Amino acid sequence: MPGFVAALGLSQLRKIDRIIEEKRRVAHRYNAQLKDVAGLHLPVEEEWALNVYWMYAVVVDEGFGMSRDELAGSLQAAGIQTRTFFCPMNQQPVLQAQKGYRAVPAPVADSLWETGLYLPSAWNLSNENIDHIADVIRQASQG
Repeated sequence: MPGFVAALGLSQLRKIDRIIEEKRRVAHRYNAQLKDVAGLHLPVEEEWALNVYWMYAVVVDEGFGMSRDELAGSLQAAGIQTRTFFCPMNQQPVLQAQKGYRAVPAPVADSLWETGLYLPSAWNLSNENIDHIADVIRQASQG
């Protein structure tokens, strides 16, 4: 790691408590705005854990009324960028090309890859922006 990258990391660590507090604010606002949207599974925080919400991840099931990709398209049309969940290891082309690769079923990872979506979750995302994103999602769910 170059020295300037280490210096940047150290400077960010000085702000980590505030960043985590703001990431949690963003997530709690999303949770409040999206809790009643059918077919949309929100992140869960167990009593024994502190979720820092590195990303705000939702899973779109058939009860939502459209696929994850269709929802992403609706959000994109409104100027809102999203990302799909990360491709599971069993589907990584670079790994599949390796000698000794074995195809191993991973139905949960495969399903999450097909239905998971990361919403914008920058720590400085305003409540107004979160509310707008939630409005677009609610409108999309109602067809």
